[in-house]
Amino acid sequence: MARICSVKGCNRIHDAKGYCYIHYHAWRTHGNPSHIPVHVTKLCSVDKCNLKHNAKGFCNKHYSKWKRFGDPLFVVDPMKRNKAISVRQKNWHKNNKNPMQGKKHTKKTKKLQSLVAKNRPPISEATRKKLSERPKNLTPQFLIQQQKGRKKSQTHKQNISIAHSTPKMKILHASTLRKNRHDQQKPNKQELKIKKILTDAELIFNPEQNLNKFFKSSNESNFGMFINVPVSHIELQQKFKEIDFLIPPNKIIEHHGTYIHADPRKLPKNKKIYGVPIEVKWKEDKMILDSLKKDGYKILVIWYEDIMNDFENITKKIQKFVKD
Repeated sequence: MARICSVKGCNRIHDAKGYCYIHYHAWRTHGNPSHIPVHVTKLCSVDKCNLKHNAKGFCNKHYSKWKRFGDPLFVVDPMKRNKAISVRQKNWHKNNKNPMQGKKHTKKTKKLQSLVAKNRPPISEATRKKLSERPKNLTPQFLIQQQKGRKKSQTHKQNISIAHSTPKMKILHASTLRKNRHDQQKPNKQELKIKKILTDAELIFNPEQNLNKFFKSSNESNFGMFINVPVSHIELQQKFKEIDFLIPPNKIIEHHGTYIHADPRKLPKNKKIYGVPIEVKWKEDKMILDSLKKDGYKILVIWYEDIMNDFENITKKIQKFVKD
């Protein structure tokens, strides 16, 4: 009989050290076989730069400067840059001349051109009208508006589906989706509902996402969204927790999704989330909330199901939490 992983609730085949491949990799990398990776957005190390990290501790802008000039804060002299650009453009025009420049078409070529022009079908009045209405500088918005209302044929739809089902396109779609989810800062519908409740309670939204700057520019009548707050716990690997709603000085409102945060009312105990037992996820969430409470924060957790099914009571609950 094949040996099974020693982690409770895992039925995968043994790989090494009493664990399956996934739990062995987690133990080897993080020292804990039940470790759940939490992705925290890393920022540029340059002071006062809040752009996303790219490489070597810098964002894309500062990394390219460091790579090219050896200094991430290097400032290019505009006069030198303009001279270099003009020289480059002149050289390009010298090396990339039009092959027909200074030459004349032969009689044979002229005859062919006239024959093509004669055999070309005449332009209809409707097409001429459309061409006269079309702007000189075609914008993407104009082209999108032109396509609106047009019905695609069945063969056209099939061709599109075939083009998008190639392995290369599938990889491209998957990477784009991951990037969009990772960089997403836009709140979802439920978070927008909570935001409206707070604004109706006469609180003013502060868009600042840096914790220190937020506290400096806010008072008790403000609230912020998606702010990284430090978390201190021995068992936790992460150093920060992205807070959904922060009300100065110490109030937090967290919106928990049914699947991502494993709502115990909806999901059974034996279920796994991203290959990890549900009880491990509950333990991780509890550790984060306990750590924030230790630091003096008051926390109100709002579940997705409660917003969808009992919005009136949730509104009263949030209003009471804000006033208290």
